[in-house]
Amino acid sequence: MHDETFPKSKRLLKKRDFSFLKKNSFCYFGRSIYIHWRPTHNPKSRLGITVTKKYAKSHDRNLFKRYVREAFRKTSSKFEKTFDLNVRPKVSIEEISFDDILSDFTAFFEKLQKA
Repeated sequence: MHDETFPKSKRLLKKRDFSFLKKNSFCYFGRSIYIHWRPTHNPKSRLGITVTKKYAKSHDRNLFKRYVREAFRKTSSKFEKTFDLNVRPKVSIEEISFDDILSDFTAFFEKLQKA
């Protein structure tokens, strides 16, 4: 059984990290999510998730965050480089499934591997 936690060392936590990433990053446009990303020298990739109240009720926003964290866990471990990522929904949360998010993350990391 592997570790399913999402420790603070793998999260973007501070406002300045989110602001810096927004100003100094590349953007990947998936079918259901936006990923702002930047290479980093940290030993682990870090993930931030931004979901505003305009998208849905709190339980839907929390479900979206759980989906994103799980997709990040499944795909980022296959990649040796480290990145800071901030993920935002592109469409209404009610229209997004876990498979959509997982396919966007898979395509994102495949695109980075080719570059």
